[in-house]
Amino acid sequence: MANAALADLKALQHAADLSRPVTLAKDNVLPVPDAFIGLLPDGGLRRGSTVTINGKVGSTSLALSLIAEASKTGSWTAVIAMPWLGLIAADEYGIDLSRVAVVDEPGDQWATVVAAMVGAFDVVLTGPPKKVRGSDGRRLAARMRERGTVLVQVDNGWSHSAGFVTGDLTLTTGKCEWNGLQDGHGRLTSRRVEVSIGGRGAAGRGGSTWFSLPNNDGEVDSLAPPPVVSISSDRLIGSVEDVAERLRHLTAVPGLEAG
Repeated sequence: MANAALADLKALQHAADLSRPVTLAKDNVLPVPDAFIGLLPDGGLRRGSTVTINGKVGSTSLALSLIAEASKTGSWTAVIAMPWLGLIAADEYGIDLSRVAVVDEPGDQWATVVAAMVGAFDVVLTGPPKKVRGSDGRRLAARMRERGTVLVQVDNGWSHSAGFVTGDLTLTTGKCEWNGLQDGHGRLTSRRVEVSIGGRGAAGRGGSTWFSLPNNDGEVDSLAPPPVVSISSDRLIGSVEDVAERLRHLTAVPGLEAG
């Protein structure tokens, strides 16, 4: 009888395993615009991860551009503690406002509000908290890994924050160049922003590249320079004049003159 009960238990466990949803590798990563695929270690926003975006110039634009593709393809987004964020700008960057919830001022309840959103939303986009204890941050990180929510933290450098949840990936905006104005006339048409990458695992390799935020059409483009190809000097052929000079020296060597 005991053996029969054990067999039934194993059969039930096997049935449960078979009925469990299958998660494909692609389902573990939220899509990003093509311009960011080469920048991110997973080619997208890995579910359960934390992204921190720093910089006084372009950090909010970078965040909106980064999550736009996920929003377009059906992901829900919660926006917390970002009173400076304009929803018209978010719409222009491609965020689907019909799947966005906004909490402007959570006050001292930042960790509580974020925890409530984790699991209910695919992406939580947030500004700096007034304060967050280390224990709260660790619990939030664990909850996000369990529920598969991506936390995107934006520090525009103008607020006095007591810290963020430790991020898996850090993007920092640096140099900025605007195009469009010429000799005191015209209008701004595009902006180039340098973005550096850091973080854990593959992201720790570092590096930086330039992005248009936005380009002339209001889109984001990667402006990464073409790869540099190094050729040793002894493999360079030189100009036509150089080759002709070498031939003249060869014909002047005794024994090689034409007979």
